[in-house]
Amino acid sequence: MPFESFGGSNERDLENRARIKTVDSILKDNEQRPKLDNFKSIYGDEVVKKDTELAAGLKKRFEQRYEGDGEKRMGQRFSAAFERVFKQWAGRLGWFGENSEIIPTSEYDDYVNGVDGVLVLNEEKKGSEYVALAIDTTHAGGDRIEEKMIRALDHITGKTKPVIVKYFERKNFRGQLTNSIPVIIGLDNQDANQIIDTFGQILNLLKQSKRTPRQDEILKEKLEMLKSHPAQAVFLKEIHLQLDMYQRLLADADPNDERLTATKNHVDNIMRLISAIAKERADIELGELENDSVLRTITEFCQSQR
Repeated sequence: MPFESFGGSNERDLENRARIKTVDSILKDNEQRPKLDNFKSIYGDEVVKKDTELAAGLKKRFEQRYEGDGEKRMGQRFSAAFERVFKQWAGRLGWFGENSEIIPTSEYDDYVNGVDGVLVLNEEKKGSEYVALAIDTTHAGGDRIEEKMIRALDHITGKTKPVIVKYFERKNFRGQLTNSIPVIIGLDNQDANQIIDTFGQILNLLKQSKRTPRQDEILKEKLEMLKSHPAQAVFLKEIHLQLDMYQRLLADADPNDERLTATKNHVDNIMRLISAIAKERADIELGELENDSVLRTITEFCQSQR
């Protein structure tokens, strides 16, 4: 789990309690997700009503999995907090380039289509032509990650339908984002907790209406630390590994297959952008995160698909 059980040393107990308080602060406010009612003019009242009910049912079923097990429930909240921090701050910190942005998805696209957020990599395209990745964040166990990656491969190779984000909303565009490229990114519990802890310190400083000069200095230091945090190198490597795997599997795609050809071109374009971003950040070393278990699982899975 993302926290150690209480009952250990007093120092560890205090650390766990502080982290739980941080998680509560992160999840206290409702996330700004696209509202399905805003899409009634596109899909109609009945479709939106049906999709709303489906998403609500899946969300309830997901949450019921942790009823009666306080430790698992807390683990789920830690996962949600890490996902929230990633979506809200990875773009602001420029982890994927200065013009990148992570757009939260609706509860429908989260629970039905398995897309936590959409990583937009440039500003040149509009609507369904965005150069975008469908992001699924995780710090689950190895088997769970492999299940997700197998599903992603099925989307990419045409065994199942392409990944779509049905309720996509950004600036002046509202509608469906088609043929997004799915990738899984994440950190294991220990490394994710470090991100949460640092963000908790930043959150506490930002909430203070009147900060001392020293507090402003600490806030600046914490933000600068996150801007150069090796987590971004891990995420870029995880994405690069998956795109490379997709390229290998699509190399011999039938040129007459319009869907696979379009997917291949899309993957190639995104790989070009991701490679350029990774090159810009080549001086950021993985350090201890090189042994991150999520990165290792993704690496081993991609290498097995040869």
